[in-house]
Amino acid sequence: MTSHSVKIVPGPVNPGSDEICAAQSVLAPTAAQVLLKVKKRWSKILPVFRLKSSAFDDGQEMPQKYGQTAGNVSPPLEWDDAPQGTSSFALTLVDIHPIARDYVHWLVADINPKIGSLPEAVSGFRTSAFDEIKPYIGPLPPFGTHDYEFTVYALRTDSLGVPHGASLQEFKQAAQPESLATATLIGKFTTVR
Repeated sequence: MTSHSVKIVPGPVNPGSDEICAAQSVLAPTAAQVLLKVKKRWSKILPVFRLKSSAFDDGQEMPQKYGQTAGNVSPPLEWDDAPQGTSSFALTLVDIHPIARDYVHWLVADINPKIGSLPEAVSGFRTSAFDEIKPYIGPLPPFGTHDYEFTVYALRTDSLGVPHGASLQEFKQAAQPESLATATLIGKFTTVR
């Protein structure tokens, strides 16, 4: 039996060749893969400002009791890992479906920085812990399913200075320049008829 040896002789490399591109895609991670690894590493080191609810997961259907015609109660919300220097929080709830044109369902300002949550059905109560600029109105899409965006702003000011009944635009104009970070949560809602 004869043994054969194979000698690999490097030839000229054409950087645009399909073989090189295929080898690079197998061997080298994409920019997105590298970014994902960096984000995972840093999220273990640096806290990420998050908003969540014990009543529904991000992007999932909200229970009917939070709708306008059922219980019309505000859902429980929790946030954590606010940036250092946060002096207050503010909250918006907006129907972001194109047909709704950013209909406002809730505006809350001057939330005490020691608070990391709002319990269920908190809307409508007078408290020194926060100021409801627009009281909670539960979702009531005219048809189909709409997405409702809860946004919590971590603010460097202890008072937004917006009047009761302010528009979403006025609220955002006051909040955005003072914002250290924002966290969002999407809840879907389908009206049961």
